[in-house]
Amino acid sequence: MQPKLVVDQHIHLQPVTEADAPALFQLVDQNRVNLDTWLPWVGDIESVADELGFLKYAQQQMANQELWMATIWDDHQLVGTIDVHNIDDLNRAGEVGYWLDEAFRGRGVMHRALAAIEQYAASELELDQLSIIAAHENVASQQVALKAGYLAVETVSGVTSVSHQPQDATRYQKQLGGM
Repeated sequence: MQPKLVVDQHIHLQPVTEADAPALFQLVDQNRVNLDTWLPWVGDIESVADELGFLKYAQQQMANQELWMATIWDDHQLVGTIDVHNIDDLNRAGEVGYWLDEAFRGRGVMHRALAAIEQYAASELELDQLSIIAAHENVASQQVALKAGYLAVETVSGVTSVSHQPQDATRYQKQLGGM
């Protein structure tokens, strides 16, 4: 099992395990209405068994070094997840995905978790570049990217969904050199 990443005195990231399924399902379920607006997979997670199936898939992807995914904890409370997916070893790049419990938004939790994942991606995954893809309507996700120093590099048509409708998005990128 991989060690947790300590972000600061309150926040840490813990690589996902199958044991996380009940708590993650509960958190997704209590945030379902908001998450379902932005994340197309939410409708597929209707039970602890569904969450467990996803976590087994995620662990296989992690074993293949195609994904690194962690739960986000704030003072011993599970508050969301963050990951690096679509890891491209040839181009030393990956994409970041994240979501956070509504009650913990606006506190800088995601900004701090993203900074930690950037350091991990540079040092452990040996990536030089990360991207965040945010729907044009997802202002909160855009603000996370911009606050962390990501630059808008292109508009991508129909790659994300808002309330289950294909939407245009902006790809934000950040070079990790020097981390």
